Amino acid sequence: MGDPVRKPANPAEPPRRKRPSPLRKQGRRIEESLISFAKQVFFEQYGRRPTGRPDRKLKIQFELTTGNAETESGIVPPLYEQIRLSLAETVSASGAYQRGRVYCYLCESAFCSHARPPDPNSVFSGYQANGKPEWTGFLQMLIDRRVDASGLFSDTQTLVGMVLPGRELKRRLMHGFGKSSKTYDLLAQVVLGYLTLPRSYRETSGSGEYVLTVQAVESRDPGGRFQLDLNLLCGLPESVPWMDTLAAGKHARIRRLLQKTELRIKDIQTRIRDWNPASTSASPSDLLRTIPGILNRIVRAIEHENRQSARRSRHVVRRISDNRPVAPALEDAFSAGDESILRDRHRDTFVILGPRQRIHIFSDTGIHVTSLKMTADQIESRFNRERWRAATGSEIAQFRHAIGAAG
Repeated sequence: MGDPVRKPANPAEPPRRKRPSPLRKQGRRIEESLISFAKQVFFEQYGRRPTGRPDRKLKIQFELTTGNAETESGIVPPLYEQIRLSLAETVSASGAYQRGRVYCYLCESAFCSHARPPDPNSVFSGYQANGKPEWTGFLQMLIDRRVDASGLFSDTQTLVGMVLPGRELKRRLMHGFGKSSKTYDLLAQVVLGYLTLPRSYRETSGSGEYVLTVQAVESRDPGGRFQLDLNLLCGLPESVPWMDTLAAGKHARIRRLLQKTELRIKDIQTRIRDWNPASTSASPSDLLRTIPGILNRIVRAIEHENRQSARRSRHVVRRISDNRPVAPALEDAFSAGDESILRDRHRDTFVILGPRQRIHIFSDTGIHVTSLKMTADQIESRFNRERWRAATGSEIAQFRHAIGAAG
């Protein structure tokens, strides 16, 4: 019999792929193991899994020696050191910790539009589930947490501060977006306001007042070492040197408090870096647990300063003796004419001129903030300084709808 007739190849059929050789398969398994190893090194250094974004690349260059009778075989430099150093360069270039900015886990950057307060009156209120930073108006945060904000509207306009634990700010954050990450681990924060700018900077900033978010943050330096920082967040334009103005103005004590707090935070960093497991000194976890208390000293110092103010004391005594409940405030608000509904330019609140020198402050959502008494001269002064203005027709309608819903 002759040779069998071969069927002619069908040009429409795709060519058959050659099976990879065993060595190619082995090489692919080594590549997969290398990627898995790099992810484990990343987790060891920074406390979270890399998200695997396509633009994240590691450059690893090494020499492979097979060795002989006199020399050892292996990779030079060692593979672990190569990956660790390459990761450090990548994370450092991404700017995980940047003073004056939070880290956005959604964008994996501290330079995106989410990383700074959107305006001078906003403070950091936590991470969303997907790692996006969230900002809230300072007054609204005080209202939501039932903090007494009456000092903001007194004649002395005293500062108000509040401490928030890191776990609350990360409560909604999902593990896949940095909940356990050490890239930017928020341990605790203080929000405080309102601070005033010197007149020479008010036109540049667009505002005469601003608030601060002060955060204690654990991260890793470019070499992967433990790092602690006191991060100060402010929504003023970056061209405004607000920290320098603190030293020269009436808030000089705030600058001193912040400087002392930063020294205490850096002292803890040094003690944790130098800690020896064999020693009897406080452990790193014990030292980290003291940080909320350190930040709380800022709030206690502000409260102490307020109590020392004689004018503030007189205002408190007057408020206690007046014993004004919320009910008269709502009654005055419901019965107020359009001409008695004002707007506070600095606080973004509604001001109601009630009878018998009563003044009531309401938030945009119709929540009663505080009530006080003012003389005609004090009211006129706020108009002359353009602190207060008449509400527009749409604002009046908004307020009446808000108190109706809140009441």
